[in-house]
Amino acid sequence: MSGSYVDGPPGTPHYVMNLTAQAGGALNGTLLFLFQDGRTSESFSFTGTARDGVAQLATSGGPHQIAAIYSPGVVVLTGCVGYLQDAQSDTACRFTYSSSATS
Repeated sequence: MSGSYVDGPPGTPHYVMNLTAQAGGALNGTLLFLFQDGRTSESFSFTGTARDGVAQLATSGGPHQIAAIYSPGVVVLTGCVGYLQDAQSDTACRFTYSSSATS
């Protein structure tokens, strides 16, 4: 589960989630917005727990509690359109693993 996840293709503005999973289901990370010119802006950092395909995240800014659903290579932030300024539709809530994401 650890790694970088993105909600858009390279060369376009999109969010990048950098996630570190630890033993026992603990996790932490950051959510960044990657601009087309390569600049980034941190949306928030988070800590949480993951178990059986569901994660509960506590953020350091923005919403304070977020639920996420995950499967191999995919993390979906539930209701992200309500708290991510640049998320225009529910498809922006779906993050896929990327070996080449910029942090």
